[in-house]
Amino acid sequence: MDEIFLFGIAFFGFMTIYNIIVSGRKKEYFPAIVSLLMTLASSLFFFEQFFFGSAFIFAAILLSIAKFSKSMDIQRKKVSQEFEMINYKEPLKLKDFLSWKSWGKIARKYGAKKAAFLYSLLIAIFITLMLLLLLTFFEDTPDKSFILTFVITYSVVSYYHHSRIFKQSLKDMDENY
Repeated sequence: MDEIFLFGIAFFGFMTIYNIIVSGRKKEYFPAIVSLLMTLASSLFFFEQFFFGSAFIFAAILLSIAKFSKSMDIQRKKVSQEFEMINYKEPLKLKDFLSWKSWGKIARKYGAKKAAFLYSLLIAIFITLMLLLLLTFFEDTPDKSFILTFVITYSVVSYYHHSRIFKQSLKDMDENY
């Protein structure tokens, strides 16, 4: 189990450094704070300080919930800007899936809910593969039912979140034309 905590320390430590560098440019320090809290939580779990580690995770969750509407507005504006720059007459390309272009084209053609469903499905498949890969490297890990529960919960939340963002972005785009 220590390997998972070491992986968490390395991952969240890297994310903290990255978010500090980015936050200096954007003057938005929230991601750096959450990453730092998760790094501290992973470190405390590694040293078997489960109460304090849980407190840091709880603090990160509370901060994330408090900033959720603001972060959703920021993401919606970014997606709306990306949707406005799309040439919908061009066919869908594989490289479009590296940006919001593909999802804008899918949302425009099939609707926001279908695009959000496909997006959530692809994210769920990616997360499942990554977690199963971790299971092969670490012996003492949670069973597969935990992974299934996590992936399903994340997929449902992601679906509702992105369907709202795609729907609002399409609405914003139609208002501008």
